[in-house]
Amino acid sequence: MVGAERFSNYTGYDLAFRFSGDHKDNKCVDAVGRRRTRVIAIDALEQPGSTQYKPESLVREANKAFCGFRLNPNVEGEMGVATGNWGCGVFGGDVEVKVVIQWLAASEAKRAFLLYYTFGLEALEKLGPFVEWVELRKWSVGEVWSRVVEYSGERVRGETRDGFFEWLVPLLYENGLGSGQQI
Repeated sequence: MVGAERFSNYTGYDLAFRFSGDHKDNKCVDAVGRRRTRVIAIDALEQPGSTQYKPESLVREANKAFCGFRLNPNVEGEMGVATGNWGCGVFGGDVEVKVVIQWLAASEAKRAFLLYYTFGLEALEKLGPFVEWVELRKWSVGEVWSRVVEYSGERVRGETRDGFFEWLVPLLYENGLGSGQQI
């Protein structure tokens, strides 16, 4: 959807979501007067359980995110992506795996940035330190993807119950490093 305009302020998320007054949208407009905003809708796997860790499910979700985030350079220029816990609330997806899939998809789609709203989810307290850890090692999208696939295989086989961040970077949990929440 091209040119979406915000009219309302709000508080909360999910069942706590509430209207909190009018909003004046001051975003820039394009050559035809539309707000420089794009809204995408991407379906998610419903209650995927362990099937979300199967290679075909990972590829499905990564492809959907990539297609949704893909740039049209003639129209969008240097726009970033603002997103959140796609497919993780009532849909039951693994929030740590989903955030990494979205990060990789936005990177491959050449988005200028990814602004990730955690909505205070405890499972994402280590997102900032995790991203810093990956960036310090200068890992490519392919290297991170390989770790997601490896982790997911271990989940399917029942070899780990750890979250992805803890599985990949146990030091983040042992040393209690950081609590950043945005990429």
